[in-house]
Amino acid sequence: MSWLAKDDVFVYSSSVDVGAAVTTKRGILRCVMSQFDPLGLLSHFLIHGRIIIQDIWRTQASWDDEIGGDILKRWGVWTSLFGDLQLIRIDHFPGITSSEIEDLQLYVFVDASESAYACVSYFRAVIAGEIHIALVAAKAKVAPLKSLFVPKLELQAALIGARVMKTIGETHSLTISRRFIWSDSKTVLAWILSDHRCYRQFVACKVGEILSITNPDEWRWIPTKFNVADLATKWGKGPELSARSCWFAGPKVLKRTITQWPQMDPAMLTTVEELRPCFVHRTQLSDGFI
Repeated sequence: MSWLAKDDVFVYSSSVDVGAAVTTKRGILRCVMSQFDPLGLLSHFLIHGRIIIQDIWRTQASWDDEIGGDILKRWGVWTSLFGDLQLIRIDHFPGITSSEIEDLQLYVFVDASESAYACVSYFRAVIAGEIHIALVAAKAKVAPLKSLFVPKLELQAALIGARVMKTIGETHSLTISRRFIWSDSKTVLAWILSDHRCYRQFVACKVGEILSITNPDEWRWIPTKFNVADLATKWGKGPELSARSCWFAGPKVLKRTITQWPQMDPAMLTTVEELRPCFVHRTQLSDGFI
């Protein structure tokens, strides 16, 4: 990763010789961990390399065993994209001063799957009456080897999204007028908008930290097909590094007004299995079950 000061853009390059890349556990780990991306702007690409490493760990292969099967196929697809890294140029409103920005909003998208959880953030700036979108930062982590209930992974994604939002606000000199976090998990939104003290420890602690960083009215629901963070958590057709990708250009929802945003049914129910036993009992009494 390099910064071109004159143009105020981030560019990438890779010295990895894909043709000579060793297809062993040791060689794959060396290749993946050698990539430098401190702001996480390539998280939707690099996370899939780390997912491959985790899948290799599950096979219990030795360090110098050759990798084969589906893992080798995915590894080949992933490494074939290294040549596209040099085409990426990420700008942050080049040539624009803070005084020219009429309004600046921060948007964070979060998502999770059984393989990974991630968040990605964007600035939405109004300059001379026009809307400009800029990728700010992102973060992605592989899901733990021990299987977790997917809504709990979605909650982990919401937590790192809240942390990233806080960090951006504390480290940028630009004045942010409004903040929003988008999730496609109705369960997580129900947890955040409810009394977190009634949940079991895992959910209660995570929601408590989220609410110490964000306000409930900053959370929004978005359909999965419009959630840009989905690119980092699911393989799909493989990571996309095109400049036209919504990961770099920003999702179309950022160009819409609030009245045009996706709406969710306000009747969100909390899943009973995550309630503490005493609250489950109260719920059953109130519903006439007991």
